[in-house]
Amino acid sequence: MENSNDIQTQTESEHDPNAIAKGNTSVRGKPRRWIIFAVLCALSLAALGIGSFYGKQPVTKSVGDTETEMIQELPASTFQDTELFFQTTEPVGNGSKQSFPIWIRTGTNTVSAVEMHLRYDPTYVTDVSIATGTFLPNPTILAQQINTDEGTVLFTLGTLSPRQGEGVIATLNITALSDESRITPIEFDPDTRVAGLEEEGDVLKGTTGLTVSIRP
Repeated sequence: MENSNDIQTQTESEHDPNAIAKGNTSVRGKPRRWIIFAVLCALSLAALGIGSFYGKQPVTKSVGDTETEMIQELPASTFQDTELFFQTTEPVGNGSKQSFPIWIRTGTNTVSAVEMHLRYDPTYVTDVSIATGTFLPNPTILAQQINTDEGTVLFTLGTLSPRQGEGVIATLNITALSDESRITPIEFDPDTRVAGLEEEGDVLKGTTGLTVSIRP
C-alpha cells in the first residue's frame, strides 16, 4: 500500500514540470537559462534591473489542460546609451598569447549586468579564456561558457553596485595561430545585452568587435 505522502508527491510532480523530486537533487524540465535566472533572483540582482537583463520574461499560457511556461520578448529600452567595444591593437605573432580588454562606455545608463556573446574563428584563435575586468565593483560571474569547436564565448556578470562611466568590463585572452599573414575577426553576437538600473529592456546601443592581425 502506497504511503499518502508518496501519493501527494507524485501528484505534485505530475502537475509541476519543474518539481524537485523528494529524496534526490535532480530538477526536471528546468533549462539552464532558467537556472541562471533563479540565481539572479537569489542574488537580488533583479531589483537592480537585471530582471529585464535577458530581454525576456516568462509568461504562463494554457495549452489544453496543461499550463506551459513560455518566453516573451521585451522591447529594447528607450534609453539605450551603452557601448561595448575593443580598442585597436598591434599585430600579434603566430603562436603568441595576447590579452584584449573589452571596454564599456555607459553614457547615461547605470549598468548592473552584462551578457556578452562573442564569436571567433577557432582555426586561427585558440586557448581562449575570459576574465572579469575592473569596471563593475565586486562582480558575480553568472555564466561562463567557451565552445572551442564552434568558436563562441558566453560571459555573464552582474553586480550589486551598479555604476556609470567607462572602463574594462572583461579581458579576453587568446593564442593566435597562422603560418601566414592573416586577419581574423572577433565579433559580438547580436544576443549580447546590458542591464541598466531602473531601465526595462536592453540598454545596449552598439558594439565594436576586434580585428586580429596575425603575422607569421
